[in-house]
Amino acid sequence: MKNLLLFLDTQMQTADLLPGMAEAGSGNLRAGKRGQCGSKPGMLRLLAALIFLVGTSMGLNAQKIEEYNSLLLKMKSSGDAALVAEGDHLESLVTELHTTEYLNLGEQEKYGEGTPVIVDFDANSVNMLNNSAFGSVELLRIRINSPEDLNASVDLDRLNGFENLKYLLVVFGYELCEDGNDECMATAVGSMVKGVNSPVVVLYNLSKLQ
Repeated sequence: MKNLLLFLDTQMQTADLLPGMAEAGSGNLRAGKRGQCGSKPGMLRLLAALIFLVGTSMGLNAQKIEEYNSLLLKMKSSGDAALVAEGDHLESLVTELHTTEYLNLGEQEKYGEGTPVIVDFDANSVNMLNNSAFGSVELLRIRINSPEDLNASVDLDRLNGFENLKYLLVVFGYELCEDGNDECMATAVGSMVKGVNSPVVVLYNLSKLQ
């Protein structure tokens, strides 16, 4: 988390945003238009607030991992207008139809018009993520359908071209935790996803959401 905060601090100083970060937890963020990333300063302010929200729930661990429904509830009940709006936007990304690039078994196919805002991929297609056409993507969604898929590794620090990426959602298509406790999913995701310097929020959920 220390490296992540240093990264954000550098980015925000460049954009003269440190006062905005200080105000992020007190409801002074401005909500952007639904479905749009907004300006870079606005996105950095929002990411700072969102990372603080996730970091608080995870005890300020370096890796920001949260169960999708849990984070969504926190965002929508935060009392911060920008976080509430971003919660609505996250829910839309996960549950509604958006232009999506599908990477499956090394094959690539796009559904929808315009540039993609979602990339949906399987464990065999991680090496296809570095693509200059993914600059508008906000959500990466990886499908984990077997224990073997957990051998895949996603390094968020090494992704190139994802200028607007906010979330990585790991969707488990099978019951990983035998005792019904989802903590083992968080542990598995933490082993698979790398990138302590990345501001991307890592989420996980059981079963397909879309």
